[in-house]
Amino acid sequence: MNARASDLPRGNTGFESVAFGIGDHCKDFLKESLNMRMSVLFFYGKRDWMVGPNHYAQVYFPNMVVREMNMGHLSPSPFIGDGPNELARALRHFMKTSGL
Repeated sequence: MNARASDLPRGNTGFESVAFGIGDHCKDFLKESLNMRMSVLFFYGKRDWMVGPNHYAQVYFPNMVVREMNMGHLSPSPFIGDGPNELARALRHFMKTSGL
């Protein structure tokens, strides 16, 4: 947890070798989100150190439901362990509050 990226062994670099070559990967879409009118569920992990646990505070959609989860970016994941239960609760709440 306290390691720097330079301290870690280089593993699978396939994603970064492709993704970072796509121009939109690093584009800031925050201004464009102001024009989106659909309901948006934005769930984030309060232990997500890849983007930062406070990243959600920079994001704004006019019709947004924010849901904090006790997760990291990938581990623990919203898709494994207790994550699916938290994710299901977030989805039910979103559907109820947005009239879906």
